Formats: sequence, structure tokens, C-alpha cells
Amino acid sequence: MGEGRPKGGHALAILPGLTHYNIFASPLLAAVVLAFLDEQQTA
Repeated sequence: MGEGRPKGGHALAILPGLTHYNIFASPLLAAVVLAFLDEQQTA
């Protein structure tokens, strides 16, 4: 899931159906953040 991602430790994640009002209540946010952090540790 990281193909095409630019080097440098930054990424844009667009989570469908969520807004800045309800994104923190979504379990999808936690999954995306954890996947990003795990990838940063192994890189």
C-alpha cells in the first residue's frame, strides 16, 4: 500500500465518507495511521 509514495516520511491519505468533523471517531483513521507508522519503522 505504499507504492508510489514519495520518499521523505510524508503521505496523503484520503478516507472516503469522512470529514474533519467525524474523522477521529472512525476506526479507519487508526488503521491508516498505524500502517503508516509501521512502514516508517521498517524503512
